[in-house]
Amino acid sequence: MRPTHNSTKSMGMLKRQKYFFEVSSTSIAAWNQALTTLFPEPAFHDVIEAHGLEGYVDDQWNIRFRSVGDTVVKDGPRYSRLQKSLWDAFGPTFDDYGVRLMNRHTGQPVPVGAR
Repeated sequence: MRPTHNSTKSMGMLKRQKYFFEVSSTSIAAWNQALTTLFPEPAFHDVIEAHGLEGYVDDQWNIRFRSVGDTVVKDGPRYSRLQKSLWDAFGPTFDDYGVRLMNRHTGQPVPVGAR
């Protein structure tokens, strides 16, 4: 059995957050599919761990995330950097599922491969 990500929650915009993944009824399902695909990849864990998160599989085979140590990820700039890092590393995968990273300052989606 393969673990899946199936959250219906989205985190609201945080103060001073520049980048965010677009949220809609269809994008949450796409986000869950993308995370389910990326979770087995060691590179995915390297990226999230660099930002103070770890991924784990709970007893119901659901993919979950938690902060590691003293790092608080739910801070606007930190959360923005995490989302931009995920996009930089896995933008083509997110794009395949129709998940878009948005730039709050311009109101435009960030192109795949843009650094």
